[in-house]
Amino acid sequence: MKAVKQALYYEQPELYEIEAKVLSIHPRDDRMLIELDPSPFFPGKGGQPADIGWIGGVPVVGYETFFPLVEAKTWLATFPQFQKDMRVICRLDGKHRQEYREQHTGQHLVSALLKKILQVDTVSVHFGEQTTTIEVAQESLPEGYRELIQEEANRKILENPPVRTFWIDENRHETPSLRRIPDLEGPLRVVEIEGVDRTACSGIHLDSLAPLRMALLVGEERIRGRIRLHLLVGERAVRRLSRYEEILSSLRSVCTAGTEDLPRAVKSLQEEIKSLTQRLSSLKREYYLLKMKEWLQTGTELVVSEQRRGVFLSLALTEGDAEDLRFMEEAFLSQAKGLLLLGLVRKGKEGESVSFVGAQNLNPSEENRLPGLDLREAFREPLKLHGGKGGGTPSRIQGSFPSKEQWEKFRREIEVFFRTA
Repeated sequence: MKAVKQALYYEQPELYEIEAKVLSIHPRDDRMLIELDPSPFFPGKGGQPADIGWIGGVPVVGYETFFPLVEAKTWLATFPQFQKDMRVICRLDGKHRQEYREQHTGQHLVSALLKKILQVDTVSVHFGEQTTTIEVAQESLPEGYRELIQEEANRKILENPPVRTFWIDENRHETPSLRRIPDLEGPLRVVEIEGVDRTACSGIHLDSLAPLRMALLVGEERIRGRIRLHLLVGERAVRRLSRYEEILSSLRSVCTAGTEDLPRAVKSLQEEIKSLTQRLSSLKREYYLLKMKEWLQTGTELVVSEQRRGVFLSLALTEGDAEDLRFMEEAFLSQAKGLLLLGLVRKGKEGESVSFVGAQNLNPSEENRLPGLDLREAFREPLKLHGGKGGGTPSRIQGSFPSKEQWEKFRREIEVFFRTA
């Protein structure tokens, strides 16, 4: 077959800086397409992200087909006049390219082992900034499969077989030996991990497995009836293990336990925290029962339609949580008849917001056959007027306000309404 002319990024994937000729420039809205000879920039193929780079110090911001694009304004400011065959220094981010060469080679290795050991096909791959994901067409996989695949992958990395590329011509006599055959016409570029895998791919890979150093399967998720695996290899795997060791060191110090004893120590701390949390809740409930007696002295008489009488109490907490509101509500309803309005001010990045609860126990009874006070009706217009949200039942409503100021206006209006109703 006729030899296929390979791009520079295939022939010399570790060439990160060259001098190139600018053959032509083509406007693309607010960008410029730069045709270079030679071009070192990998435009992104086989799912692998494109190179990050600079042409004459001007950042590459994208690619059109195989050609790099730059911002027109920046290019014209740097090169106000274009001369055919002008020479520029082309530089790319070698760390970025190396990282994805590692991830792509590691993905081929793991996908091949999934096929060989578990007879599972890879149906999609994504090379993310955090992990490489491999999606397989299975709803479930056998127990312990991650450890099995990871162990075999690391054994192959230690054996360090070469990784080579070659082309298959249009007749494709060798395609039956490929793990994956793309639906493309013309010659196919094949990436082979000797003795492990052979598949068609247009990405950039390592020359051997040793630079991967290790492979880690760090998680899985189920999506659309398939399983998606999360893979780390190379520098990413090394960084993750280093971070894990930092975390373990911190846990050993906090728990005063060795690594093997950490699960037991953490479980013991969890049980202690659970016990203390329950005790704290019990003390809170007792506190609010006692405190409510004092707060009720500050309440006002609640008169509705000149026939219902009780206590109207309005309170706001500047610290606490939903549990505090619940205990305050329980304390009020167990000690008085009337209406309680509670607010909890929460501090966040965007300022103070408020969660609130309104509760009443003036529902009809044998002695009082009048309809019960409906908090939904009483609160509807004030909520709308002051930008709040809420809902519930006639006897209880809860909601929130985006700011303390809106809550205070709502609260004053409710206080005036029920003190004069």
